[in-house]
Amino acid sequence: MSDNGTRTFTKRTLISKISYSFKYVRKYWRTPPKGRFLSFKEFFLYCLGGMGVSGGTVLPTFLTLTAGLYIAAALKISVNDIVLSGIISSIVVVLRGPLVSMIIDNTKSKMGKFRPWIVRLPIPILLSFVATIFIPSALNSSYTWMFITYVIFFNVLQFLVNLYSLSFNTLVQVISPSPNERTQLMSFGSIIYSLGPSLINLLFPLLANYLFSQKNNSGEIEVMGINSMDALKWIIPIFALVCFSLGLITAFGTKERMVLNEKSQLKVKFIDGIKHIAINKYFWLTIISGFLGIFRLVGTTYTAWLATYYIKTEWSQSLLITLIGSANVPGMLLAPVLIKKYGKKALSILSGIFCAIMTIPIVIWPSEPYLVYVMSLLITLANGVNVVVTPALSAQINDYQQYKTGDRLEGFISQVSSMILTGAGIAFAYVTPFIYKTFGYINDTSVLYDIINVTSPIIRWTSVLGVISSFLFAVPFFFWDLSETRHEAIMEILAVRAHLKDGKISVDDANSLEDRIEKGEVGVASSLVEKIFEDDLSEKSLTFDEFVENEIQKKEEKRDNT
Repeated sequence: MSDNGTRTFTKRTLISKISYSFKYVRKYWRTPPKGRFLSFKEFFLYCLGGMGVSGGTVLPTFLTLTAGLYIAAALKISVNDIVLSGIISSIVVVLRGPLVSMIIDNTKSKMGKFRPWIVRLPIPILLSFVATIFIPSALNSSYTWMFITYVIFFNVLQFLVNLYSLSFNTLVQVISPSPNERTQLMSFGSIIYSLGPSLINLLFPLLANYLFSQKNNSGEIEVMGINSMDALKWIIPIFALVCFSLGLITAFGTKERMVLNEKSQLKVKFIDGIKHIAINKYFWLTIISGFLGIFRLVGTTYTAWLATYYIKTEWSQSLLITLIGSANVPGMLLAPVLIKKYGKKALSILSGIFCAIMTIPIVIWPSEPYLVYVMSLLITLANGVNVVVTPALSAQINDYQQYKTGDRLEGFISQVSSMILTGAGIAFAYVTPFIYKTFGYINDTSVLYDIINVTSPIIRWTSVLGVISSFLFAVPFFFWDLSETRHEAIMEILAVRAHLKDGKISVDDANSLEDRIEKGEVGVASSLVEKIFEDDLSEKSLTFDEFVENEIQKKEEKRDNT
């Protein structure tokens, strides 16, 4: 770049960068820029469809038996039966794990391993929503049959949604072989597709409370609309139809790019999958962390209670939940920079410690709804980094698994993790209900309006668990030694092995390359990674800086010619 071009660009830095950024995106809308595997179009379509996927998968929270809220309040289900339902659902999660993992890890089609399920499942999920809402409600004259049918259909719904969300969430881990590109997609993409849940959490309470709240003769609200069966019947199916239709954009607008040889069959027996996972120490570190941190976000779970039982206005839940849903955005946005500077290990440790510190004021002042809410916002802010770090760690775990055993086991790793944590969670199933019942909440939600004697003590003592759990969450990551540099080396080794199996390099060359990589040489086989996906790449593409320099030179040449 000439000195004149540099001065011109420097004088108008912000305007110039914005202008060149738009031009750069337009130029590489359909083909990836230099050093990347994703075009901007694919990046955008993943995020746009993700709004629907994420919005759709948050809808079951309104049908989950939540103490004092939603369908539990509408059907008048007792705390004891909420616990029973939770235990049954946990057992089902453990039992369904092998089936889900076998389905995912043995799927092979022209669309890949994960995208087919984003196409196949929306209609069955929509029908399950309808069944879970309408059938128990129709049988409410018999509490027993109402409860039984709810448990059956809700668990069918959860099975389908679990398979659907697992497919979408794992797709981001194989959409690019570049760890940096995946991290950027998780970061910026999660901000975009988190708009789906934000809109759902804004619109559902707002519409439900305004359309279906029940008032007495004095105009005071006796039953909030969010606790009305009519709100669930009318609003949830419509939202589900819109969300899962939008999710199809992700399925048809993206590709899967795994570092595999051309003849790989992706067939895994269940017993073999379990044996192979057993030697993955990073998998076990995340399992232990998840187990110890099971209560770490409990301070963020009382937003709906604050709105319903403390503030008591029709709009408060929509506003408070929408704001808290957006509180993780700064963390998600900063995650790539923070990961690059500090690493995933350090961020996981700091996140746990920060959540613990921010939960302490909730323990001390649980009767101050706005202070509790501010602390919840700060906890959510810290967890925003984890929204990106957690799937990034999962991607590393999956790549390490392939490096150790030769198998891609995303389904097994995800489901075995879910089975273990859910099974362990059964042991804690009675902890929070015990605290509820200790302070007088059993099945009558009206007692929750007594914030001094009932609701605030519940919040205080569950938050004590949150403080302890948050600190413990960080402990296993002190033993994490899979650095970013080591992971990049693993990706190169996988590329070497794939080329060897395809007969594109000799055994001696493969052994030599792998030996050099294991000894710490950097970038030895990075070109082999690119060759696997060469159809997605363009030799003429440029980085952003090269593109800017090229554009400035064109302007200078044009000016000189005139």
